[in-house]
Amino acid sequence: TASVGWMHYGAVLSENGRLKEADHAFAQSLSLLQKNQHTKSDDALLWNISRLRLRQHNLASAMDYINSAVKASEIGGHIPKWRLYQTRAEVELAKGDAVSALHDARTALQWARTLRANIIPDNDNRVGTEGLLDEAFSVLIDAGNEVYLKTHDRALVRETFEAAETNRADSLESLLPT
Repeated sequence: TASVGWMHYGAVLSENGRLKEADHAFAQSLSLLQKNQHTKSDDALLWNISRLRLRQHNLASAMDYINSAVKASEIGGHIPKWRLYQTRAEVELAKGDAVSALHDARTALQWARTLRANIIPDNDNRVGTEGLLDEAFSVLIDAGNEVYLKTHDRALVRETFEAAETNRADSLESLLPT
């Protein structure tokens, strides 16, 4: 549909730093989506808008959109759960709420590990998935380190170290021929 086209166009613009134009494209998509009362891709649009708001440093709006995306995904969505929780952790981290970010980063990695277990281990799928999962590991490590600096909970040092090593091992494994 036209709504999906505008959404994808907005995502490309946003990824390329053309934030004002992305905002317009997402507004068009949202308008068409509401007009058609089509809710199947709500989570994808809301997630994309949240990521745009994060890039714009509009953290309150980013949080509202990502929470709406998580809620919309409960009735079936297009965005993997781990991406939603990862994005929410990124917003929380940007807002200075490292404890909530750590919680959501852990949830994101639980969902991501479930996804990884279901991926057919060929090179194309494995390498593509590892690149995306690297972001989920990174937000967990960043949030864990920030919480550690406030609490000095030594278990967090171990958790973030193990996350870094797991990510490194998975990345190295993806380089092995199948």
